[in-house]
Amino acid sequence: MPFHTGRRAQYIGNGIVLARVWPRNYIYLDAADTSLTPSILRRGAWERRIMLIIMLSLKRGGTMIDIGANCGYHALAAMRRVGKRSGTVIAFEPQSALCTLIQRSIEANDFLPGMKVMRLAIGAREETGSLGKMAHLKGSASFCFGEDVPDREHVPVVPLPVALEAAAKALGRPVIPDVIKIDVEGFEMDVWEGMREWTRMRERLTIVIEFSPFSYRNAGRDPLAFLHELRAFGFSLHALERLWLRRLDDAACARIAAGDRQVDLVLRKLPRR
Repeated sequence: MPFHTGRRAQYIGNGIVLARVWPRNYIYLDAADTSLTPSILRRGAWERRIMLIIMLSLKRGGTMIDIGANCGYHALAAMRRVGKRSGTVIAFEPQSALCTLIQRSIEANDFLPGMKVMRLAIGAREETGSLGKMAHLKGSASFCFGEDVPDREHVPVVPLPVALEAAAKALGRPVIPDVIKIDVEGFEMDVWEGMREWTRMRERLTIVIEFSPFSYRNAGRDPLAFLHELRAFGFSLHALERLWLRRLDDAACARIAAGDRQVDLVLRKLPRR
């Protein structure tokens, strides 16, 4: 039975919806998801502000890395932007079911060979992690959940440089990101820990990251120290508010770090003149 959303969407069986979304992409979605799937079906897009920042930060032939890709919406949009002939997009997603959906979406859009999905979690070190999964929030899995979650999946965890080497080997060419998106449900500090030294080698890099101060404090970590360290590694910090960026000074960093809401941050590193 089709979903009548004003946009093309069709339930195709086995709990899967196939939809047509901006920018002219096909995407496979989990019909049981109660967050991302309904939003995409209503609006034809997901997290518009983040999507626009990613698109504006990429050029034809560029490279985007999506850490915590969920259903792959942002990765697919980025692939449309950079172009399948000259661009590269790597979607790192730890959940096997979501990886299957992303792979089907890649094939439906004819994005091979420039786009690849890899079932990996990105973290501070190589290990096997126990990923907690919610029943109806299919993309909201986290290593930060307690033991009372309804389901768990064991997944490989590697630092970003290791994952990029694996992606380069699979593609047969170097993978050097221009833009990295990080949305890992409170695990962002671990992702950063595994990649921070690698960022020293990058003269130009944009990172779009979900900053979750309450999750960090609950884990006994200091969110303000995290922001200070990002600056120390050469990044300017900006909060994504509506459709503009607000550069963060010391006072703004302190307010965000002491708060209880998630904030989308854009980190930019540019060559020194």
